[in-house]
Amino acid sequence: MSSSFRKASEPTEVLGVAYRFTASNAGPMTLQGTNTYVVGREQAYIVDPGPDDDRHLSSLVDWVNTTHRTVSAILLTHGHPDHALGAMHLAQLLHAPIRAADSAPYPLYVATNHATLQPDAVFGVENGLLRVVATPGHTPDSVSYFLDPPGIIFTGDTILGQGSTLVAPPEGDMTAYVASLDVLRRMHPRCIAPGHGPIVNDADGKIREYIEHRQQREAELLGALTEVPSSIPSLVARLYADTPLELQELAAGSVHAGLQKLECEGQVRHEGEVWYPVEFRQ
Repeated sequence: MSSSFRKASEPTEVLGVAYRFTASNAGPMTLQGTNTYVVGREQAYIVDPGPDDDRHLSSLVDWVNTTHRTVSAILLTHGHPDHALGAMHLAQLLHAPIRAADSAPYPLYVATNHATLQPDAVFGVENGLLRVVATPGHTPDSVSYFLDPPGIIFTGDTILGQGSTLVAPPEGDMTAYVASLDVLRRMHPRCIAPGHGPIVNDADGKIREYIEHRQQREAELLGALTEVPSSIPSLVARLYADTPLELQELAAGSVHAGLQKLECEGQVRHEGEVWYPVEFRQ
C-alpha cells in the first residue's frame, strides 16, 4: 500500500483530541460507513479500523504519519467485520498491537492476532485516560471506550449516531443490552462517538432516547400479545408493517430478543412458536 502520491484525508475533529475517518462501506446496516477514530495527539490509539479497504487504511496511515503520531494500539469495540476486518492489515502497516475483548461462545468473527482486553483496562492519552467499559448486548464481546477528560464515549454499535441498534439472537442479548445502556447513562458522557453515523453532542439525550425506544418496543410487544398470542412472524407483520421487506428478517431478530428479555423477567412464555403473556388463559 503506497502513500507516496496520495494526499492524506482530513478527518473530523472531536473535542480536539479524537479524529474521525469514515470508511466507504455505506449501507442499510452501516449508515454512511464505519467510523474509525484516532484518539490522542502524540501517542495515539485507533478505535475500530473498519473494513480491509485500501483507500480507508491508506488515509489513516498517511494522516498518522503526516501528523507525527505513534500508534500505541489498535482497539476494537467488537469483532464484526465492518469494524474489525482491517485490523491485521493496519497492525502490520503501523507495527501496532491489536486489543479486543473475547467472549465465549462467540469469539471475534474476524481472526486477529490480538491481546485480550481486561475489564476496566485503562490507557493514558495526553492529560486523560481511555477506559474500557464492557457494554455487551449487540454482541457478547462489545465494549465501549470512555475518554475522560473531555468525556467522549466511543460506542461502536452499542449506540449509533442515528437510528437504533440491532440486537438479535443468538449473539444479541436484550437484557444485557438494556443494562449496558444504563451503564452508559450513569457515566454522563459529554458526547458520543458512534461506530456509524454522526457525532452525538447531546449524549445524555441520545442515551435516554435509546432507553425509551426499548421501553416502547417492550410495551408494544406486551400489548400485541395481550390482544392475541402470536408467533414472531405475526408480531413482525403487525409491529413492523412499514418496514421494507428486505429488513423484516432483522426486525424478527429484534422481536425475538425482546421476547427473550420479557421471558427472563417472567412476563411472557411460549409454547412452540406461539408466545403468550404469562397470565394468559385459553
